[in-house]
Amino acid sequence: MTSRRPQGVRELRDALVRWHVPIALAVLAVAMVVASLVLIAAIAPGQGSSLDTYAVAGLVLGGSYSTVGALIATRRPDNAIGWVFLVVGLS
Repeated sequence: MTSRRPQGVRELRDALVRWHVPIALAVLAVAMVVASLVLIAAIAPGQGSSLDTYAVAGLVLGGSYSTVGALIATRRPDNAIGWVFLVVGLS
């Protein structure tokens, strides 16, 4: 089985937009969620910072939006909803 390589600049750009950019943004969003959890765990409990309901909800929603956005954007790169979900997940 041979795979077809992109021949032109437009095909290469389409391939990058279709797979690399959405996956990279989703990985970045997941890394941000993990970094947030590490920072929350690193703060001593006696200093007045705790993991409250809003922080957990924000982390779950951020990871969820970016994952769904990556799934949509990789399958339909022309659909704006996938890109919007990726941006919302990163914000």
